[in-house]
Amino acid sequence: MPSGVYPRKKIQRHCFQCGKLIEGKRSQREGKKYFCGVDCRIASQVTPVNAILPQVRLCLGPCNVEKSIGEFSVLGHTKNGIPYYGWCKPCLTQRIKDQRLLRLFNLTVADYERLLTYQGGVCAICKRPPKEEKRLAVDHDHKTGLIRGLLCHVCNQIVGYFQDNAQSGLENAIVYLQIIPATLALGVPRYGKIGPL
Repeated sequence: MPSGVYPRKKIQRHCFQCGKLIEGKRSQREGKKYFCGVDCRIASQVTPVNAILPQVRLCLGPCNVEKSIGEFSVLGHTKNGIPYYGWCKPCLTQRIKDQRLLRLFNLTVADYERLLTYQGGVCAICKRPPKEEKRLAVDHDHKTGLIRGLLCHVCNQIVGYFQDNAQSGLENAIVYLQIIPATLALGVPRYGKIGPL
């Protein structure tokens, strides 16, 4: 034997699933786990039928309340198929909305609440409160980014349609509703079906 060369020591490997000694090089490997065959490797990934998964879990979010598993979003699964959870769905939704406020409008939740209180908790244009479980939209100038106030969804869309010329656009809309051009053009008022079509 040449100098500096040592015989390789044979490592005995056992199957992670069944515990059998693995003969030769015929082994399935997953990370640091070795298996005697494909069947044992697949069996290790399946959730055991008798595994007891908790049906109630404590939310790690701001509510900190014990809730059923159905009220949580599944973040992923462990290697053997057991799901793991984070915050409950309402806390996660609220967190995403809060992060969006900060990212898009540079407003913290406290800033938003202060603005909402200043407006009396209602839309700045139509003076209606937001629908249940909904927030008022943050109205801002698309060119400068200047935040103007909080509006309901409908008012925010109307202001968005007029874009830069809001003054003349709103004046034209008022004149249009007062004059009614169709009656002037036809000579008599015409009526269609009542309600939105």
